[in-house]
Amino acid sequence: MQSSTGRRAREFVGREEELRRIAILLREGARMITLTGPAGVGKTRLAEQASDEYARAAKAEVHRSPLTDVARDSDIDSVARHVLHSITRTSRSGLPAGAELVRVLSATRGERVVLVLDSCEHVLTGVSGLAAELIDSVPALTIIATSRENVGWVDEYLVVVPPLSTPDAVEVLRRRAERIGRPLHDDPAGYGVACVVSALPPGWSRWEELTPAESDVALLAAAGWANREIAVRRGASVRRVDAQLAAVRHKLMIASRGEIAQHVPDEIAQRMRRESLTRRRA
Repeated sequence: MQSSTGRRAREFVGREEELRRIAILLREGARMITLTGPAGVGKTRLAEQASDEYARAAKAEVHRSPLTDVARDSDIDSVARHVLHSITRTSRSGLPAGAELVRVLSATRGERVVLVLDSCEHVLTGVSGLAAELIDSVPALTIIATSRENVGWVDEYLVVVPPLSTPDAVEVLRRRAERIGRPLHDDPAGYGVACVVSALPPGWSRWEELTPAESDVALLAAAGWANREIAVRRGASVRRVDAQLAAVRHKLMIASRGEIAQHVPDEIAQRMRRESLTRRRA
């Protein structure tokens, strides 16, 4: 059972491992699952597919709210009002938005209810606060968030979304080309890779995929700061810094923090050297 989808069905390719992980988390009762990865990697589509599959398997009710139009750094109430409008369109109860959301989500027709919050990275504080309120008040609720970095709720489960494999990416390209009446011929694999490479802007580097917070944490890590020191400096938890550095390693496609310095752009390398000197003097 589903509601508030507001979309047409689309093909889905690949992501078997990520779908399996999300399905297990949902089945085991995880309260908040955040899909993280760079912009355009496919987090939104994965959240849709995973919630659709769960709705069919568990007779769950699904609501979706894209947050792209919410103003940056909006507070809990502003985010709540937007989500409420997304899933109900109208509200005549006179309750505050957060309380009305609790009422709507508690009135589920299924055994479980899933709320998908899409594109959270620019309103992390508002989303984190709202998630805490809703999860505390609606026992049957699981929130699936998509974000370029983790939301920061205490029992949040992270699912890192990597780029599609080359065969899956080419398959998506092939299907889209056929849908518009321009099927690929000859060497579709080579054509697909050429399209991906030619789409990259001049001077593009993986560093540009990092969020501002991830960039700052990565810079400090490259300068030799330990995770605990970074957490103190940024006023964050060690767990949050750990998650941000995990995202940095994923986006830069590296195995360890020792490789971060190789990816620091020239224009900010001077700051990295200053931070290294600062730490040695401390």
